[in-house]
Amino acid sequence: MTRKETSKALSLKMAFNPEDIAYADIYPPINVARVGDSDKYFIGSEVPGVEPIPDGGFKDEDQKIKKQAARFRVYAFDKDSKPLGEITNDGYSLNWKVHVANKKASWVIFRGKYRPETWELRNANVQGWPEGQEKNYEYTNTRTDLIIDPGEKVIEGVNAKDVFLDGKFGNDKEIPLKDVRLGELRTDDQGRLLVLASDGHSFSAVGDSDKDLDSEFDNDGWVSVYVGALGLYEG
Repeated sequence: MTRKETSKALSLKMAFNPEDIAYADIYPPINVARVGDSDKYFIGSEVPGVEPIPDGGFKDEDQKIKKQAARFRVYAFDKDSKPLGEITNDGYSLNWKVHVANKKASWVIFRGKYRPETWELRNANVQGWPEGQEKNYEYTNTRTDLIIDPGEKVIEGVNAKDVFLDGKFGNDKEIPLKDVRLGELRTDDQGRLLVLASDGHSFSAVGDSDKDLDSEFDNDGWVSVYVGALGLYEG
């Protein structure tokens, strides 16, 4: 299947009556954006078995790695859950609300598949377990100094860009405040959502004094710019 055929198959551009729309859903439900230090990007695979080989390869003219963007579409369905077609800015108005966050530093240490469950926190000296409180995973969501959360962002229209996913990390005596960019939101020429990852920087927020990398998963005081994302839309 060629790239043009793939795009045509995904679009499902067929005439349908708006009154037949029972509901709409975002596809794919889960998507992957990959980091790269180039300002250029390509769109990741949208059809099984079709490799997303970008024009000019995966690096730009300066040999920097291009970002892989994750594209999200909206499809309309009738009352019998039959797909009617894709909803785009060609006749409709898409307003995307996106909330991403990096919560890894606020979580418990990684235990893997074969290690027993542990309540040992990452960065335990920052907003640690309250004395006398039962330990639970929900508490990790309150460790706000360790959660990089840009908040909800909104993007709409066609070929929109420069909606940056900027958050902060730290703000504690153990870890000074640092600005961190998790990525960027854009739209394509049909108003579909594009989520671009960041440049892929990882660094120690507390300098190089005693924060050597001593684990493949758990390194206190370190920041990595990877996210879990939730995309919402209003039509």
